[in-house]
Amino acid sequence: MNILKYAIVGVGKLGGYHAEKCCLLQRQYPIELIGIYDSQTNLAQDVAQRLATQFQKKVLVFESLEQINQNVDVVVIATPSHTHEELTEYFLKRQLHVFVEKPLALGYQAAVKLVDLAKQQNRLLAVGQSE
Repeated sequence: MNILKYAIVGVGKLGGYHAEKCCLLQRQYPIELIGIYDSQTNLAQDVAQRLATQFQKKVLVFESLEQINQNVDVVVIATPSHTHEELTEYFLKRQLHVFVEKPLALGYQAAVKLVDLAKQQNRLLAVGQSE
């Protein structure tokens, strides 16, 4: 059975929530949280330390988006809304599946463009509303 390798981009409130849930779910499902990324490296390091303590799970703190591309199959985007479109497009173009917190994009045309890109790349694209 293949294990889906995950990364979380943005580890503020919602990203931290996703990281914790991924650590819990990997006990039952074939998924693994490989690493996290945040533009505030100290925040990412704090979250990684919390996951290590709470779940005995060591996760990488990625230093760049490029590192994520090389190490995972799925990315969860939990960054500020105005970055969702750009990040989703970036990861879809690199053949990753994407789960993005709402909104997918700030406008209808941008959202349609991302859905079409996911279809072209044969990648899953999902939008969540955790709160």
